[in-house]
Formats: sequence, C-alpha cells, structure tokens
Amino acid sequence: MDYQQLFREINFPGPLRVLDKNLTAYIPVSLADDNKILKHFDTTSSKAWVAYISSYLKEENGEVAYGGYLEKRNLYKRSPHFNATAVRNMHLGMDLWCEAGTKVLAVLDGRVHSFQNNAVYGDYGPTVILKHAIDGIEFYSLYGHLSVESLDRLKPGQPVEQGAT
Repeated sequence: MDYQQLFREINFPGPLRVLDKNLTAYIPVSLADDNKILKHFDTTSSKAWVAYISSYLKEENGEVAYGGYLEKRNLYKRSPHFNATAVRNMHLGMDLWCEAGTKVLAVLDGRVHSFQNNAVYGDYGPTVILKHAIDGIEFYSLYGHLSVESLDRLKPGQPVEQGAT
C-alpha cells in the first residue's frame, strides 16, 4: 500500500487542521502561470506578493487563501535557486496564506525530521519537516515561511503531537 491509498482508506475523526481552528474563511487562489492578474504586478518582489495576497483576501472576505498542488508556476523563475540544474515550474505542495503570527499546527503525530532557516531569496525561509508513520508507511509534511523563533526549541527526532504549534 502506498501513502495515497492509505489516506483514501483512513477515516480520520475530523478535519486535519494545519492552522488555528478559529480560522474558517478559506478561499482558493491560483498562482498558476495562466492567471492574468499576475501579469499586473512585479512577481519578483516579495512585497508585491504580500500586497497581492493581502488584497485578495480582503476582497474575497477570506482569512486564508489556499491552493497550489500541481500548479504550473512561473514564479520559480524569479530565483536561480530553483533552476540550478533543470527548469522547475510545477508546485508540489499545498499553500496556505494567512496573517503572520497565525498558529501553524502539526497535521499529525510525528517526529522532527529536520529544520533550518532557508534564507535564500525565493526559498521557504524558516522551515520544519516532520516525519510521520501510519501502518508502517512513512511520509513527511513540510511547514515553511515560519517565524525564526519557531526553530529555537526543536531537536531532530523530537516527538510532535498532532495539533502542536
């Protein structure tokens, strides 16, 4: 059994939360290269991205913008970090955008696999990777763009309970 089949067959007792449970207004957003709105601001500027997402959330009455899995994105062109050996343009995760300081929760029980401040332009910034195992199948969850302080109390192998911040 692979992890995709595992997730289809498991009956979790409720939603798997990754953000503060008090946030309820989730709205989809596309950062795909065919989104014409992205042509109207400087996509090489982190400040412009923050302004765009903040404006989008306000216009749509959202608290969290989500999206991203398997989106074809041109934003990786803004940093040579992502295209050192081959062109990268497919996004392989789920993004959640919300206000800085929002509690980020461990999606499931696990252990700290690794953590680091990936401070290269266009990278994840402070990042934590948790290792999980269900029925002998191991998989990982990555949490990026965290606060630098969130890395201070972590140790590789440290147990983390579902819902911990």
